[in-house]
Order: sequence, then structure tokens, then C-alpha cells
Amino acid sequence: MAEKKENDQKEEVQELIINPKLPPIWIDLIDPSIRTDGISLIRFATTLPEGTIEQARIITNEDVLKEFVDNICFALDHYPKKPKGKTIKKLSKK
Repeated sequence: MAEKKENDQKEEVQELIINPKLPPIWIDLIDPSIRTDGISLIRFATTLPEGTIEQARIITNEDVLKEFVDNICFALDHYPKKPKGKTIKKLSKK
């Protein structure tokens, strides 16, 4: 009976619907801003001779961002360690 209950509680995985009109973009700069309330802004930019051009902005919560980072680390088979003494300043909400 416990097995049936576990199976019923599993989340269904939804299929990703691809938008063919959305163009791919090249980025070489990722600038995350993490607030103390768990909301994150991630900006993606491209460096060109004319300057750095913002390509996209994404707002999400900290849990989704952590899953995003975990997925990238898994895909790259790269799990960095935090350097000693390095801290990240979180932006406070206003």
C-alpha cells in the first residue's frame, strides 16, 4: 500500500514545448544578482567591439536558480569548489 502512495505522489514531468521563432543568442557574460528574499535576476550579455550588449534578463527564485546551476554542472561534469575567503554580496530588497 505504501508503494502505491509513493507512486501517486510523484510529480509528472511536462514536455518542453520548443518555440521555433525564438532565436538562439550568443552570450559570454552572465551577471547574477541575488536578493536576500530569494529572488534572482540573471542578465546575459555579449561583448562586442562596440561594447557589452545585454541580450536577455531572467527573474526567478533561488530554488529554480540552484536547480539551473546543478543542471549545468551535471551537463558539463564540472563541480567547482567555493574559493576560501570568497563571499558573495546579496542585494537587499527595497
